[in-house]
Amino acid sequence: MAKKMVSRLSAIAMLIVILAACSKKVEYTNVLPADASAVVSIDTKVLVDKAGLSSGEKATAQQKLLEAAKGGMSAEAYQQLEKVVKDPAESGIDVDAPLYWFSSPTIASSIVAKVADKGKLKASLDLMAKEGACQPVTETDGYAFTSTGENLIIFNPYALMLVTPYNESNKEAAIGLLKQEASKSFTQKKAFDKMKGHEGDIHFFVSLAIFPEQYAQQFEMALPAGIQSKDMSAVGGLNFDKGKIVLTAENYTENDSVKAIYDKQKKLYKKLNNKFVKNYPANSLMYMAYNLNGEGLYQMLTRMPQFKSIQADSEEATVLKQFLSSIDGELTFGLTNISGFMPTIVAYAEVNDGSALKTLYEQKDKVGMRGLIQQNDNQYLYRDGMLNLYLGVKDNVLYVTNDENVNKAPEQTVTPSVEEAPYAPEMKGRTGFVGLNVKAIFDLPMVKMAMANGGSEAKMYADLASKVSFLSVSSDSEKSEIELSLTDKDTNALKQIVDFAKQFTGM
Repeated sequence: MAKKMVSRLSAIAMLIVILAACSKKVEYTNVLPADASAVVSIDTKVLVDKAGLSSGEKATAQQKLLEAAKGGMSAEAYQQLEKVVKDPAESGIDVDAPLYWFSSPTIASSIVAKVADKGKLKASLDLMAKEGACQPVTETDGYAFTSTGENLIIFNPYALMLVTPYNESNKEAAIGLLKQEASKSFTQKKAFDKMKGHEGDIHFFVSLAIFPEQYAQQFEMALPAGIQSKDMSAVGGLNFDKGKIVLTAENYTENDSVKAIYDKQKKLYKKLNNKFVKNYPANSLMYMAYNLNGEGLYQMLTRMPQFKSIQADSEEATVLKQFLSSIDGELTFGLTNISGFMPTIVAYAEVNDGSALKTLYEQKDKVGMRGLIQQNDNQYLYRDGMLNLYLGVKDNVLYVTNDENVNKAPEQTVTPSVEEAPYAPEMKGRTGFVGLNVKAIFDLPMVKMAMANGGSEAKMYADLASKVSFLSVSSDSEKSEIELSLTDKDTNALKQIVDFAKQFTGM
């Protein structure tokens, strides 16, 4: 008796194992191709939550959508649309799962969604076909498909792909991806884990291969032999937070030669010492700062296609190398004002060779700077049409400006300075930084006048700009970051965007 019981239990256990193996979960992300040149993941559920629509606002939006679509629809189609609008899961799509977009050499563009219920999905598409919105659904060999003009909709029980444009080549490629094993998916690459590891509501991977061939070839010209544009990529995330939108990115490659290039680039930069922040006013329209090694910068520039025409042993290259190599430390550039459509610019750089500017003057005819005039020791004026630029070196600091007051006293500090600019905290610990003071730009008299005389459209842009504090681009040894900071620091940025859109759409 005991033996029979053990035998039965063993058989049941074996059956459970077999059924579990047969019902192994198939991930919809398996369709992502390993050779993708770009992949974007969008967490729609989180974005909807951050948009902050109240239940009443959602109901109003749903009603307006239904009223707009009602005309010309059959009763059956309208009932299905009503079900889907009130409960998006009735579409057969898992609305809680992230959406993916990708581009690859075999398919130009495709959106991927998770299928929750193939039957409901087909029912929705069948009704669309009856309404003439798409072709009748064709089922064959484990997948089904239809088309809407330029788009192919193709799906199996796990994944739906919206492919653009619809042609036989893209269709065959999509069929292959729907049947693709997990081991051949982009999800098995380290880049996928790196991408998903970034904080954000939207994650991305992109390589230079996404650019048209003619542009990719230009990039490759600046790379060592054997390196292709697909070997150079970046991963990152876009996050909507309270009072700001932040995009983070970092270089990524699996090619050892490219890793060596990235390592060399890192050595060009050091952390900012903020040596010149007191020389720029807090309301500067733009402020840029890098702490770099000029000699390394010259070596990097000479590998670019634009410098291929300069012979390494020419006088032009010698002067350029001496001038750039003299920069050793902080390099800053600021747009401090705009008067009469003429921007006021100020630049400072720490240098280790004050004679580099003198050499530039002595070789001005050979390097295309015939308009360079000496005024005093280590002080020069460059004239080109209406452009007047003052150049000088004082106490191992090079300055370039079109501001006469700065030329007279380049070491003079200002109060309040960039130290008190709204983006100042973002500079801490960075190797490079660019800050755009949006509020200061829209406070310019010429901009205010243009907005006042621009009608309703200009008013909309002015209202939008009034909600923005600054835009910054910063980097450290590993990552780069773009931040759009809003004046309202307590409300999620996406909700602010939605509220602004509702204001101008009458919702």
